[in-house]
Amino acid sequence: MSDSDDPVTIDQLFSPPGPRTYRRFPEVFKRAIRITWQAAPGPLVITSALSILSGVGLGAEVLVGRQLLAVLTGERGKVTMHAALPYVIVLALVTAGLQFIGTATTEETRVLSGLVEQHAIGQVVEAATSVDLLDYERTEYHNALQRAQLAATTRPVQMVNGLTAIVGTTFGIIGIGIALIVIQPVIIALLALGFVPVWLASRKASRVLHRFAIGQTERDRQRSYLFLVLTHRQLAAEIRAFSLVAYFRSRLDALYQLRIVDIRRLARERMLLGIIGTGLNAVLTVVALVLLVWMVIKGHLSLASAGAAAGAIILLAQRVHGVGGSSGTMYENTLYMQDFTSFVDRIPELRRIRPTGPAPAGFTTLHANDLTFTYPSRARPSLKGVSLEIAHDEVVALVGENGSGKTTLAKLLAGLYSPSSGTILWDDTDISGCDPDLLRRSIALIFQEFGQYFMTAGENIGLGDVSRINDTDAIVEAALLAQADKFIAELPKGYDNLLGSEYFGGANLSLGQWQRMALARAFFRDAPFVILDEPTASLDPRAEAALFENVRTLYKGRAVLLISHRFSSVRSADRIYVMDSGLIVENGTHEELMDQDGLYAELFELQAAAYDPGRRRT
Repeated sequence: MSDSDDPVTIDQLFSPPGPRTYRRFPEVFKRAIRITWQAAPGPLVITSALSILSGVGLGAEVLVGRQLLAVLTGERGKVTMHAALPYVIVLALVTAGLQFIGTATTEETRVLSGLVEQHAIGQVVEAATSVDLLDYERTEYHNALQRAQLAATTRPVQMVNGLTAIVGTTFGIIGIGIALIVIQPVIIALLALGFVPVWLASRKASRVLHRFAIGQTERDRQRSYLFLVLTHRQLAAEIRAFSLVAYFRSRLDALYQLRIVDIRRLARERMLLGIIGTGLNAVLTVVALVLLVWMVIKGHLSLASAGAAAGAIILLAQRVHGVGGSSGTMYENTLYMQDFTSFVDRIPELRRIRPTGPAPAGFTTLHANDLTFTYPSRARPSLKGVSLEIAHDEVVALVGENGSGKTTLAKLLAGLYSPSSGTILWDDTDISGCDPDLLRRSIALIFQEFGQYFMTAGENIGLGDVSRINDTDAIVEAALLAQADKFIAELPKGYDNLLGSEYFGGANLSLGQWQRMALARAFFRDAPFVILDEPTASLDPRAEAALFENVRTLYKGRAVLLISHRFSSVRSADRIYVMDSGLIVENGTHEELMDQDGLYAELFELQAAAYDPGRRRT
């Protein structure tokens, strides 16, 4: 791990970004441009060029229109088709060109958006997969992740689109402005003033919207969860069995009602700002048009020039309003982009604090010394001074009641969590200094909540070691060891059959069959240290008994940590550790623990009595 006198804590990493000031606009804007350039340089250049052409075309359209009006009003002599036709053709070509540019811009922007979203989401994923597993226990992390994800999908490309829109509109304003200067320059000053109120109002509205979005983050996550509860296949049976649809729906509706109240308040505030900005812009436009009429009446301007100028004023007012709105939107995107940048900018710091030392390929003896651990969401420690040993080619069992700390200890031993204090040694190597990815290559772990991957049956097993995912023979061998080969063979496409009916039309498996797939995945990994956390919870008694009877043969030459609340299944373990309230309170063989007549013996007899009501302890 890199040395640092002042390491950054994970709480600091996932605290909300600092103040959103307009002074940060250039910095964040440059970041958006850089992201877009990295993702899609070609489409960025093309859309920018099209926007410039669009702006230039507007100015040309005004000037050609003025020339046509001059011919039609007789300012250039007798009106003839011969005199008017060239201007009609040129005007039609310019208009058609602008329409084509608009279509091309829309389609190229679609490509640009897709590429930028892919690039930005990739950065969010990289940051999210770099954090410690324990950070998934923190609300701050999930809030930051959601804000970053939402910003990554739209904001970078919106900022670039806003830039291209502003560039195109600015060139349009320049083109129209040049046309107006040729016709009457005084009007330009009035119209330019119309930009200021629109820009100020739009900037204020952006702040209001972003404040609303930040305030909704937690409720958004609650609504997403309730929607998942009501629609997810895994919960559907229980929701209906307990008639919970109405209850959860009412909670979801209540959260939406709170959101609607806030949205209405937001809408009123933004509408008021919009009325003020557009109203002042409209007033200045009216003044410019009145001035134009006065010039015609006084003979300072010809009718053709006045007609062209009137059209130019309307176009220019629209473009000025557009620039003001786009500038405000750009500012709004800057606010959201800071959620994205503050999240992905954690990547270097996360890498800096990540251990980088070499990891041993295995151990003769694993020593866990005085381990303590506390979850961020809990006040009391889940582990309190836990010590144990696991030797190579040994089966060690970990038993205890629910909540005693068994799974937490397993995650520490697997390097998924770091202990609050204490050490874990693989022989003489403290694993806290080892690169976690390298360390985990030597560990196979089956969780209580095992993964169900909606991929092919072969891939589900091959995920145990992706470097060998195409090793069909090894996959089949792992399936045989897990006794998953029979039901896989019955699938229409065997190992190439997709699993999971929700998304891809694949075959659905029973929970026990999914657990066999998880067992096969662990066999396929072929690691020297195996952790089995309730590996038979979803298996039938016959399958469970067969696994435990053969665990020593199946994992010969490996160290095995077997976690189970079924005491009859761990009798043959070399050593059994008994946990209670985060402590190891007993250890020994089954016979030794029964002789001690402590917690293990009590719980064993309780379970045995459930199968043999006449059984009595002697």
